[in-house]
Amino acid sequence: MKKLRIKYNKKFLLKLFGAEAIVLYPYVLFRGSKESVSEQTYLHEYEHVRQVRESGFFSFYVSYIIYNFAGLIRYRNCFDAYYYIPYEEEARLAESDVMTDEIKEALSLC
Repeated sequence: MKKLRIKYNKKFLLKLFGAEAIVLYPYVLFRGSKESVSEQTYLHEYEHVRQVRESGFFSFYVSYIIYNFAGLIRYRNCFDAYYYIPYEEEARLAESDVMTDEIKEALSLC
């Protein structure tokens, strides 16, 4: 299992994606500083890390893109296409989880 590489203050890159954070495994990039990232955002992104590890790098990213394009066709709206990607639905559910020591360690928060 690859060690995660956490990067903060990646404002320019994340602005291109219109995101506060993104997982480009093994990198986890955050727009803000370490102090400004919410626990919910950490949990959301860690869920994506878990998804990549479970599905495999190629499978995760290819299926993510396919879900997004299918959503664009179905909803004709970028926000809804993103919102209903199954991986994003799971990550939103993970936002209410408890931040465990394992997650803190993986995200270098200890």
